[in-house]
Amino acid sequence: MQTIMKRIGSLALVLVLILTLLPTAMWSVSAAKSSAGTEVVSKLDFVKMESIAEGGTDEEKAASKAKAKDAIIKAGAVDAENLFLKGNHETIVNPGGYNGQGWYVQKATATSGEKITNAVLHLDYWVCTGDPQGYIEVHFSTDNQNYTKVWEQKKGNGDPYIYATRQNVAVELPVSGGPKELYVKVVMEHFQTYEGAAVACSTITLNRDPKSYQKVQSSKKPEECTMVTSINSFNALAPGEVTAEDIGAVDEVNMYFGIDEVPLLTPRNGYEAATATWKVEAAEGEPLHDCVLTMVGRTWWMTESVKNDNYLKVYASVDGKSFKEVKEFRSNDNEDDTQKIIVDVSSVVKGYAQAYVKLEWMVYDSPWIFGMRSVTLTGNTAGIDNSAGAPSKMAVSNVQSFTSLPVGGADKEALGAHKTGNLYFGYNKTPLLTATEAGEDAYAIWKINAMEGETFDDCWLTLVGRFGYVDAAKKESTALKVSVSTDAEKYTDVKTITPTEDQTDTQKIAIDLTAQAFGLSELYVKLYWTSKDDPAGMGLRSMSLVANAGADYDAYTPANEDRVITDEEMPAGDTTTTTTDAPDTDATKPVDTPKENNNGWIVWVIVAAVVVLAGGGFCVWWFVLRKKPEAAAEDAAEVTEEQPAEPT
Repeated sequence: MQTIMKRIGSLALVLVLILTLLPTAMWSVSAAKSSAGTEVVSKLDFVKMESIAEGGTDEEKAASKAKAKDAIIKAGAVDAENLFLKGNHETIVNPGGYNGQGWYVQKATATSGEKITNAVLHLDYWVCTGDPQGYIEVHFSTDNQNYTKVWEQKKGNGDPYIYATRQNVAVELPVSGGPKELYVKVVMEHFQTYEGAAVACSTITLNRDPKSYQKVQSSKKPEECTMVTSINSFNALAPGEVTAEDIGAVDEVNMYFGIDEVPLLTPRNGYEAATATWKVEAAEGEPLHDCVLTMVGRTWWMTESVKNDNYLKVYASVDGKSFKEVKEFRSNDNEDDTQKIIVDVSSVVKGYAQAYVKLEWMVYDSPWIFGMRSVTLTGNTAGIDNSAGAPSKMAVSNVQSFTSLPVGGADKEALGAHKTGNLYFGYNKTPLLTATEAGEDAYAIWKINAMEGETFDDCWLTLVGRFGYVDAAKKESTALKVSVSTDAEKYTDVKTITPTEDQTDTQKIAIDLTAQAFGLSELYVKLYWTSKDDPAGMGLRSMSLVANAGADYDAYTPANEDRVITDEEMPAGDTTTTTTDAPDTDATKPVDTPKENNNGWIVWVIVAAVVVLAGGGFCVWWFVLRKKPEAAAEDAAEVTEEQPAEPT
């Protein structure tokens, strides 16, 4: 038995070693270095810190300074003096008003065994025109004793309460000689408001990969480079605060989706700065010859007294740290939240391997007046022919004409639909697609896909038919609801069509779904009939779902056909006989797709059992049947007379 126990212990030790070394090996593979060494980032983000105001009395100021100093050092600074954490728009670090000079020291150290080959300080800062004595200075040292001033800013950039915005600068730090650590001392002073001179974020980056800040050397012509895109649609987001991952961004601050049930990405609060940053990369070895930002949303205003104060600013960067302002939007009186807003950022990122675009909001009104449904970055578009305003993508459509259907229940195959329920053609000899009978709801779901590798720039749904009522007393119960989904599970209402007195059956209703579809490659559209009225009051001749056709979408609508249903065509007996896939009780609820028989887990249980039994058998064979004769005889002696040992 001792031999058996030793073998078991050896196997256990081997397993422990394997499980211990495996994560280490995986980690060493992922920790790749650039030619400059291992990149190290030291960041002090004051915006995310607790706000600490200066207070009124000398005692309050002293207490606030001590509290702020402690918080700044805990956040990673080496030292700080005479600072508060307070701003007009967000938490920022500054000396307060009339309090003299303040400063903090930030340190960055190279990875063990390496030296610093390059270093840069990125500052997000404020210096306001209203405070002519305001200034910020950056001092550099390798020993925290002997400092050299490497940058200063004394020029203001606007009124601190309304028109001033964060500035951003990249300060290259002189690291000749390859030190192992460095120190940056940021000094500031002002006399009026918090933004007279202040810092929002301070980031030191050591040993950057040259690819992140140097232009790409390539002989390829613009039309020879690969078009690249970063498409981010927010239609399917759940309402609430969002993370950068939720919106496809590399960074975000104070962003929210769906305030007051308005389906827009906006700041989470008014009077609070909010930002989001997206990135697009050129193909390997290629530069960006051009880069365009396309947004779908609005920059509206509700309260006229502050309409000129709200802004949305667009910044661009090649490294994601040092940004340059490209465009500014102020409020306008266009409430439409499906406007397409295009900004060319090529002047900043041309020639580099990647582009970062940051949106910065400041809203002094309800936050949802300034928001986006989608954000798309497109680079290297030179090879696309946009002459004469022609769409650059292939038009796609799902067009269905119902006039020639046989009388009776209409299933999904007959309608070219993804799914249907309780639909009928020819009710009471009316040549329209309608619900099966009064009081019974019905639906159909159609799907449209963009061409391979493309997405939707626009999308239109066109319905032709009758949108009326038969019994005026029941018109309030009648509606045709339109909703959309990205996954055929969760649907969002778009439009509800209610009946009118018009009894013609050639009425046309065109619904713009661009805002819901932009940036997607697949969309589901559901039509949902609900009524207690005669079904013939609300029915369709045709349905056209068209995308990437631009203004030509209407050309895809089928021509109206005359159809007279004869007595011979009517089915014998009850005309409500129908073919249906599955019931659906509400247009906004997910469609219940029949579940597959998912018994695969049983197979895995059986496989696991076989493995365990096989392993057990192997152990028995190894430890018992293959014993040495002496060990076997030793164990056999322990067996009782009632259970004789098996011969070996």
